[in-house]
Amino acid sequence: MKVNVLKGLFALLFVVIFASCSSDEEKRAEFEEIARSRSTEILLNDLYVASDGDIEALARVLKATPSSIERLRKGETKPTPAFEERIIEASVYFMQNDQNFHQLRSVLDEEYAWYEYVVHFPGKNITLSIVIVIILSIASIFVFGFPIIAAFLFYIVAWVISLCCSPEPMLDNYTDSINVTIEQLK
Repeated sequence: MKVNVLKGLFALLFVVIFASCSSDEEKRAEFEEIARSRSTEILLNDLYVASDGDIEALARVLKATPSSIERLRKGETKPTPAFEERIIEASVYFMQNDQNFHQLRSVLDEEYAWYEYVVHFPGKNITLSIVIVIILSIASIFVFGFPIIAAFLFYIVAWVISLCCSPEPMLDNYTDSINVTIEQLK
């Protein structure tokens, strides 16, 4: 009897895992189809808006220079086939992750550090942030305010570090010419 129950649980677990994996693959295929149906200009403009106009962060994510991204975004040049694939892959990942640019940056931007995650956490995870504040407030009642003060100080330290250690402005050697590995003339 117990063996049949275990077999049933394993079968159910297998079905759940298989179903969730296939739905992720189906979503990825759907997002890839959407990305391939859009022009590079539209994809780059979507990413630009999501980055709040931080062209350097977008350039680091796509491993390009800001001036190349700007020319491509405005339609002055067109991407090389290899760079077009990079834009599509980044756009698909962006769509898969609820259009969260910070998530995209945390994966593709080599200069995205832990303190930036801490600073951006409340804006990205509003519900979870509210729950954490409530838990810290309740804990502060029993421990005389220490947990909420410690959390606040941790956030302030992360914010100060992010101000001091933010990435240097990118060196852009392609302001007057095109980067042939990224873009080409129309």
